[in-house]
Amino acid sequence: MRFHLLGPVGASVEGRRIDIGPARQRTVLAVLLVEAQRVVGIDQLIDRVWGEAPPRTVRSTLYSYITRIRAALQSPGSKTGGVDLTRQGGGMCSRSPRNRLISTFSAAWRGMHARPPTTSGRPPFCASRLGCGRTTHSPG
Repeated sequence: MRFHLLGPVGASVEGRRIDIGPARQRTVLAVLLVEAQRVVGIDQLIDRVWGEAPPRTVRSTLYSYITRIRAALQSPGSKTGGVDLTRQGGGMCSRSPRNRLISTFSAAWRGMHARPPTTSGRPPFCASRLGCGRTTHSPG
């Protein structure tokens, strides 16, 4: 399974796209993949996906999205390679023993946003920190 994190967020198996759902649902997956192997608090996840004005039913919507993402990743033929979304310590975590590229991407992403912005106001970007421009995850 390959996860696409730059451009349209999604997943594919052997070139076939897996339907991860609507935009906010895909954003939930993206946040969890960028923070692979790390617990993301529910409130932090809500803030990253909905921003400052989440709907009143945001928690039930979030849990529904997570259930749907799990189903998509476990669908017949998806070959998840052990990618799991687990509830842990008041948050959610994406886990995979073979997510080296996600870990590389996550570390580069966090490092990129830890630096001061460029004169354009945007964080500096270095594709080489993402593994020679690789932006997807392929277990095994």
